[in-house]
Amino acid sequence: MRGDHELGLAIASAADLGAAGTAARRAANRLGFEHFLYGLRRVPASGVPEQWVLCGYPKAWRDRYDEQGYLLIDPVIARCIESVSPFGWDELPRDTAQVRRMFDEAAAHGLLHGLTVPLHGFQGEFGMLCLARQTPLPQSAARTRLFQRAHWLTGLLQARLRQWASDREAAEVPAASAASPLPEPARIRAESTT
Repeated sequence: MRGDHELGLAIASAADLGAAGTAARRAANRLGFEHFLYGLRRVPASGVPEQWVLCGYPKAWRDRYDEQGYLLIDPVIARCIESVSPFGWDELPRDTAQVRRMFDEAAAHGLLHGLTVPLHGFQGEFGMLCLARQTPLPQSAARTRLFQRAHWLTGLLQARLRQWASDREAAEVPAASAASPLPEPARIRAESTT
């Protein structure tokens, strides 16, 4: 799909978070979603955790979510911790009044139906891409295809943010240590006893 390729290039070449967010919004819209949220938590070599967030959710909803402490009871977060497979929000339990209220309030802000792609990176990265809309998700093969495309988008965003982080870390290496030669590897000698 030519449009997917162009969106992929826009994400891969994004100069900053703003440009990546704009490209992510276009990609979410192309997939049929009005809203998106991409978050990535990583611990770089410095040991200080970082959070990268591209938020295309309504500000009023983000404020409400934070005010109510929904992070602590959100079944989307719980599933992401336990799983690596994409899932629809219609698959999640709504077994407490607090969780039902959270989903009702999200729906009132236009986040009625959604899908999430959990992210577990090889360097301890943890994150997710959430896509939300007002119409139900498709079923069967169309659902699988949609999840595959969302997974593709997640990978593109992760790769771009990882590259920025890597570039930043490389720039933070002091010039003196970058120029210092690495110690020579230990030499193994075989000596003859005859």
